[in-house]
Amino acid sequence: MNETDLNTSIQELLDGVISEANLELLQDELASSELARELYLDSAEVHSLLTQKGQIRAKISDNIVPMDRIIRRQKFKALKTVALTTAAILLVGILVMQFFSLNPAEDALTFRVSQGTLYSITHTSDKDAPEGLVLEKGSRLKVEQGAVELTLASGVKSVILAPADIVVLRDETLKLDQGTAWFQVPEGAEGFTVHTKELLVVDLGTEFGVVADSDNYDEVHVFKGRVSLTSKRDLKGSAILSAGEARRINSFGRFTDVKKKDSLFLTSLPKGLPYMHWSFDEIKDDGFAVQGLHPSLSNGHAKPQAVLPASMSINGKHGKALRFTGKRGQEVMTSWKGISGSRPRTIMCWVRIGKDGNVGNFAGIVGWGARMEGPHKFKFLAIPGKTQGQAFLRFSGFSGSKGYDGTTNLADGKWHHVACVYSETSNNAQMYVDGRLEKITSNSHADKIMLNTMTDMSDSIPVSFGTDIHHDEVKNMRDIFIGDIDEVFIFEGALKEQTINTIMRTNHYTP
Repeated sequence: MNETDLNTSIQELLDGVISEANLELLQDELASSELARELYLDSAEVHSLLTQKGQIRAKISDNIVPMDRIIRRQKFKALKTVALTTAAILLVGILVMQFFSLNPAEDALTFRVSQGTLYSITHTSDKDAPEGLVLEKGSRLKVEQGAVELTLASGVKSVILAPADIVVLRDETLKLDQGTAWFQVPEGAEGFTVHTKELLVVDLGTEFGVVADSDNYDEVHVFKGRVSLTSKRDLKGSAILSAGEARRINSFGRFTDVKKKDSLFLTSLPKGLPYMHWSFDEIKDDGFAVQGLHPSLSNGHAKPQAVLPASMSINGKHGKALRFTGKRGQEVMTSWKGISGSRPRTIMCWVRIGKDGNVGNFAGIVGWGARMEGPHKFKFLAIPGKTQGQAFLRFSGFSGSKGYDGTTNLADGKWHHVACVYSETSNNAQMYVDGRLEKITSNSHADKIMLNTMTDMSDSIPVSFGTDIHHDEVKNMRDIFIGDIDEVFIFEGALKEQTINTIMRTNHYTP
């Protein structure tokens, strides 16, 4: 919005004639621009003063004092002047305060975070900024990893998964540029509104979820009641959604039906970071059970593709483990899409590789994502060394040989704890072997890792164990790992070295 349009919209707002569309644009501008907020405050102050001046003039003209009373009141002139001046100042002050004041008891938004959550808060002004986990109008909350629970004065509750970017626009209006958010709106708080970059969502008395994804089109899922949905794209489509319905916006601004997915959302604040853990101890429903705190836990059940799970079960580091012999059909796959984009993640497990160093043809330990060229997959694998009897770790987002390689030889027939941590802020990765930070080298001559894991493409592979996610068209198969795998953990977040060591020793995550 240029300065002329900004001035016009502010004046229309103060005059009470602004349109809904211009009001929405002005709100976005005020939320994102300090200059716009300063201009608004200046204009509103002038508007209030001029309004007060007009009211005083009208009052004077309606109450002309006769000449014979002027002398009698002369002695009160000084006192009257002081009183009127004081009253005018107080009145203007009240008007200005009504315009701009924030009543913490009514307007403040409080929040809590789960353990391991990384976040930052920016207020409109450092002066008189609230202390603690409190947001006001104009406050911005960015969440890099973990989850937050918001509580508004009206009773509206929300649990939002990282990565998230939230701005408080008004008392009952939030801007969600990024995040997976569940909202519960109590009776009496109807009209609660969520703005994403692509959608305007207005509650009509309900429970609903919003997915604002920078790598995909935004979605709304309704669990109870109804919501009003309006597109911000070119066609400006609109719809009323009822319980059980879900919509995704497309590139033209129209809405397409999608399946409502409760598994995308958390309805309560978890104790720690979202994660999944496969111990491979329990065989259930032709596969292996999963535990953890992740909202998509129901999609984590892992099954071999063409062999019986019992045929792969051996005694492991803790309880049972999986043995991969390179045999086709041993691909162990879940229905969980995995962690997308460049979001932070931690993968850890125990591996045992034979002394000959034969791990298969670059088959993965853990992997997921799209087959297309570019950094659109995630692979944590073991690779053969240049000489027999060597095997090393590799982290990669690419097909082929690009990636970061470890320097510790794992080919000794013993169990080793291995971990890989990717951080979105540093755009780099760390690997650990037996709890110690691994020295890594880049075989792609890149200082920083490029990672943009695609999980929603037609050729995307869900989280899988013991297999290369890249399908060989010539052999019509995926390469299978040779070695043993036990106790796989996948976290949505970058764990610290101390936490990795604790899990290695205890085989348990305690938030």
